[in-house]
Amino acid sequence: MGQLSFSNVSEVAEVRLLDFLNRAFSVRDILNLRLIKDSGPGTKDYGIGRTVAARIVSRKRILPRRRFTSLTQLNGIQGFGQDKLDDLVNTFSISTAERFKRNLFEQQILFENWEVRYHTVSFDTEEAFRDATKDDASIQKIVKDNIGDLANEGTGPQRIAEIKDQIGNAYFQTYQEGFLGSYEFALWFFKFDQDNWFSFERIREPLEAYLTEVDSRGYDAIQFYKGVNTGLLMSGITVIDLPVVIMEAERSITFWGAALFD
Repeated sequence: MGQLSFSNVSEVAEVRLLDFLNRAFSVRDILNLRLIKDSGPGTKDYGIGRTVAARIVSRKRILPRRRFTSLTQLNGIQGFGQDKLDDLVNTFSISTAERFKRNLFEQQILFENWEVRYHTVSFDTEEAFRDATKDDASIQKIVKDNIGDLANEGTGPQRIAEIKDQIGNAYFQTYQEGFLGSYEFALWFFKFDQDNWFSFERIREPLEAYLTEVDSRGYDAIQFYKGVNTGLLMSGITVIDLPVVIMEAERSITFWGAALFD
């Protein structure tokens, strides 16, 4: 069996992939990962097979402290070839926000009558990220300055100005733990329709995965800007409050909007 090539693995993808492997304590944990194939946009796989997943778990059990410290430790696992590695790398190279959004539709939690949007503000350096997130007022300014990027095409300046005013006057509800934040975020989705066709847990579980996908150093907080009406920017059925996710590992601030066409 030939050696795997890791030349296309970015530092961020390696950190996130290693964290996933080290949090996968069973075959089921690996099987639940939905791979995004490296063969082109829109193509996908639904996971690694049970046999290969079992071999990955077995490899981890014989490693010092039962932890992967380098992707090179995947070398020599029978059935785990370059194609599987490339799919894993591709999966963990895209942002956590994009993975979460794709999973909502690929797992058929949401359907074509939903529109889910996000906008991410990224920072090139750790210093810039720290400066932008040093306090609530700094984060609020970033959201306010960039909220127009969430708008429908053709949304007028008056509506954008109105939502900026709402953001400027909003109070924050902040969760420092992704587990707790996932409940508030799930409730936000659940409010779109009293007759939801998905259970609360069905929407909450991928939210928790999104908020806790990176290791404990990567997740800062999720904030809800209470009273902000994203209906000023999006058509369809919308709900009040603006979710804002702060991720240290990706040096990013992401805010979300959604609309239901029912």
